[in-house]
Amino acid sequence: MQREVHTLVADDHPVFREGIAAMVREDDRMCLVGVCDDGPSALEAMSRQRPDVAILDLGLPRLHGREVIEQAAAAGIATAVLVVSGHVDGQIVRSVLGAGATGYLSKSAPARDIAHAAVAVARGETVLGSEIQAALAAQCRGEGSQARQLTEREVGVLRLLADGLGAAQIGRELSISATTVKSHLQHVYDKLGVATGPAAVSQALRRGLLR
Repeated sequence: MQREVHTLVADDHPVFREGIAAMVREDDRMCLVGVCDDGPSALEAMSRQRPDVAILDLGLPRLHGREVIEQAAAAGIATAVLVVSGHVDGQIVRSVLGAGATGYLSKSAPARDIAHAAVAVARGETVLGSEIQAALAAQCRGEGSQARQLTEREVGVLRLLADGLGAAQIGRELSISATTVKSHLQHVYDKLGVATGPAAVSQALRRGLLR
């Protein structure tokens, strides 16, 4: 017989929190090991109880859900995280998945979908609700549109920046002034939504602008 999935629930909204906790109690596949209403208590419960999965809201008081995920990962806590949040925004989703969550559902998801997702995430699967997939797709389309706005010169400057050259060196390489190089870089930063050279290079690599 398969072992029950030890489950932690963390949400600051009492009605939603108790509803999810009741769902877990009633599901033969799961065993409720803790219920928390803020970030620090969720992190402490994950450290102490080491549940198989944590069903986590993002808007937790005192410690944001993403920070809970990051700190748990840094501490070597192997608990899988299923985020169930009212925030359905591609950038937020990507940030949370990057922090270490492996599941993300909207709070509008039916209870049965949340239960199935929690069990699947505990098994090591990645689960994204249909609304979340749509938000990610929209985010990627927006990034692609933004990326196409980079001029050939801007891509060339960015490529040299990625090679480790400074503004003066890039200027000499391209026969333009360092001031012009900095202007091109600022345009790149604005288009990629970043503030620094390393962040621009990282974004460009992720979006396939630099090969």
